[in-house]
Amino acid sequence: MPTNKNQFLRYRLLNECLSNTMESYSMEDLIDYLEEGSCNEGKDLHVSRRTIYEDFTTLKSVFGVEIERYKSRGKTCYRYEDPDFYIPWTKEEDEKVKELRRNFNKLQNFVTKLEKFEGVPMFDWISEFRLRLNNNSMAPIVVFESGNLDVNKLKFLDILYQAILEHKTLVIRGRSFEIQGDYKKIVSPYMLKQYNCRWYLICKVHNSDKDPDSKHTILECLPLDRIDEVCDANVRYKEYEDNINEYYEDVIGVTVYKDVEPELIKLRVADATLPYILTRPLHGSQRQDKDNPNIVIFDLIVNYELKSKIRSYGSTVEVIEPQWLRDEFKKECMLMLNNYQNFNNDMCEDEKK
Repeated sequence: MPTNKNQFLRYRLLNECLSNTMESYSMEDLIDYLEEGSCNEGKDLHVSRRTIYEDFTTLKSVFGVEIERYKSRGKTCYRYEDPDFYIPWTKEEDEKVKELRRNFNKLQNFVTKLEKFEGVPMFDWISEFRLRLNNNSMAPIVVFESGNLDVNKLKFLDILYQAILEHKTLVIRGRSFEIQGDYKKIVSPYMLKQYNCRWYLICKVHNSDKDPDSKHTILECLPLDRIDEVCDANVRYKEYEDNINEYYEDVIGVTVYKDVEPELIKLRVADATLPYILTRPLHGSQRQDKDNPNIVIFDLIVNYELKSKIRSYGSTVEVIEPQWLRDEFKKECMLMLNNYQNFNNDMCEDEKK
């Protein structure tokens, strides 16, 4: 997408409108203002709504400003979210926009070259990423789930990626919810894995070799949003002796327990929920019982993520096997019921007072 002087003129005129707290500008007002302003400067611009949406995206990307929509006189209007924000437009600002466009074009070309790998499991993200690149209007065609994603917390993503490629050992400092404190680990990184809107580093922590009684090396899973510092370690890199892709073959999510084998898991699924689980399987081992189509079967290691997934379906999914997991869910349901009953009793007592 080449830049030209007309683009910079539009940006400057939009900046005047969006920073003007005394006036309200609808999309039609912005188009009129840009076309009239261009005529005053000897230009003859014909501006579309799409063009303005793309210009909004550029202003937001280059200057980090949010553009909000609000109602005025029954119309949807646009302005800077910060009423004190204003870009003192200079040639330097023109160069910032040019540099952004150049980088954006390079990124698009890079993704285009990667498209030849579509369909290969580890490159499944390419189609989604291409959509993200093209999804740059104020009214997106495709909306992605982002959760509470803070991009600043992913600042080490590129460093970790390069370390995996180059087989570099790292010193990582971060915070752990489990120990409720800070940690420092020397690790050999193997994989970056995303699950449930979070990125994780899968790695071998040095000085934590597998126990003599353990069948497998236990890898650690470090959430990127709780890593505070990453630096090189002057320690020899430890190769992973098995197939890293097979490490997560028998689980949902990122939690793998030491020496726990997969179990046969049976879930009874209500008619209303069954189509959702059948059309989007929870795991590759999923299959239906031959005698009862409402029974869905898996071969999985039971972990926190699997339990959370089952909980998310509420009363429409019932654990049938294994018995210990059924008993655990039954106990949890009783505790939940007790919480709600106690809450109602407390409310009644408060009303009496």
